[in-house]
Amino acid sequence: MRHFALSTVLLVSSVARVSFAASDFDGDGRDDLVIPTVNEEVNGLVKAGAVSILFGSGSGITATGDQYFDHATPGVAGSPKAFAAFGKATATGDFNGDGRDDLAVGSPGMNVSGLPGAGSVNVMYGTPNGLSVIGDQWWHRDVAGVARDPGASDEFGDALAAGDFDGDGFDDLAVGVPGELLEVGAEDLWNAGTVHVFYGSPQGLTANRDKPYSLVNSVASATSEPLDRFGRSLIVGDFNSDGRDDLAIGLPGRSFEDEVMGVGGVAILYGTSSGLGSPNDIVLKQTSAGIDEESEEGDRFGAALAAGDFDGDGADDLAIGVPNEDLDGVQQAGQVVIVYGGESGISTADTMLLHQGLDEVDGELGVHAQFGRYLVAGDFDGDGRDDLAVGASGATIANVEKAGSVTIFRGSNAGLPSSNDSVYSRVTPGVPGAPKANERFGAGLLAGDFDGDGRMDLAISVPGATVSGDAAAGLVMVLYGSASSAILGGAETWSQNSPGVQDAPAPGEEFGARPGTPIDPE
Repeated sequence: MRHFALSTVLLVSSVARVSFAASDFDGDGRDDLVIPTVNEEVNGLVKAGAVSILFGSGSGITATGDQYFDHATPGVAGSPKAFAAFGKATATGDFNGDGRDDLAVGSPGMNVSGLPGAGSVNVMYGTPNGLSVIGDQWWHRDVAGVARDPGASDEFGDALAAGDFDGDGFDDLAVGVPGELLEVGAEDLWNAGTVHVFYGSPQGLTANRDKPYSLVNSVASATSEPLDRFGRSLIVGDFNSDGRDDLAIGLPGRSFEDEVMGVGGVAILYGTSSGLGSPNDIVLKQTSAGIDEESEEGDRFGAALAAGDFDGDGADDLAIGVPNEDLDGVQQAGQVVIVYGGESGISTADTMLLHQGLDEVDGELGVHAQFGRYLVAGDFDGDGRDDLAVGASGATIANVEKAGSVTIFRGSNAGLPSSNDSVYSRVTPGVPGAPKANERFGAGLLAGDFDGDGRMDLAISVPGATVSGDAAAGLVMVLYGSASSAILGGAETWSQNSPGVQDAPAPGEEFGARPGTPIDPE
């Protein structure tokens, strides 16, 4: 394979911030970008966090009407706290059924009821003018109707995902609480984790049917264990094509075989007319029949997830990141496991493994590349089948360590053939700039149709980039979908130094980054 040049290049000296949840907040038919700056200092409070919204237009992303929110924004419930990490997780869905998307923002480090790290989630609703703080909901475990009491280091809101789990036409919100201590019998299971689900209604999200899911109470014959981190990653897809969304839940800290620590796993809960939970719910691990991979300590199977219909059969498929997988003696080279959906749901019968170093896959295995730590699915070429973008933010590019790269695998009737990939990095012709050490190109990915042309576009975070002399201020590349063999064409560079973007760059803010699994620092 080869690196692909961008067919059209649009260089923008500065532009704005990008989250990583594409959504149409103003209902104009074009996706908008949510851009987290988790390390943002607010009122002198370090790492309080903030998010900005850039809106889509006929010509793509624009800073016109840019919105900025943090816990000091008037109307946003709660108050800024150091290390709250507002924006660490975001999810978008139409929770009130008005035809415009709404935004959920997690603050897993938020102090709630005097408990540090208990965590919270703010929900702002879409209007014809974008997001509004009027009616902002603030969810945490000290809200009436929410099951369970708050606990220190619960990390409520560390992961978020939206989908219509009961098929009633209103999107629902899944909230990961990976740090929760579970009491099972006489045992205290530290960091076992749970997931809450708040269901949509004409009034928006409600806690009327809130039920915390844990591995022990959601999958038959499954048990929860300390350090599971159940709910650390979440993704929504309709894996059995029944018209109701299903939820895949990562538990990257799980120990399975012979008590090997941190091999990881993924639970899949299917949607029903009454919400999540079905006798068909399953747990996948590397040694599951059909995957048949060896489990090694710290692999973190399930640390990243993506869902898309890669083979065009009408059922979503699941991509599972294993970023710490050692391959051929190369430490933390990383790989991605693809399992396919169908009328009976997820099956491991035709599992595919993708990693660098395979025949016809561009790129060699790299130490600490962590291929698969970041994933997103989208139909970038508009052929009706989803493609998969895989971030390897630790990859060495042109002898530059941790410069980072993104590989895109194209969907086909056969799924994701490893012989049809293209690689993007700062050495790709048309991609602005040159690779620099520790920039971590690909440490955050988002797919959305920002220009409304029917093809998905890709936003790529470069959190370690220096902006206006500020080290690790961060920037985001936006590459637009194309029907050409290059898949992506036209490159924009956005940063907090871009005209029209609220706020300004500062050292170490890492604009646009999607923080990876905390137990695996970059």
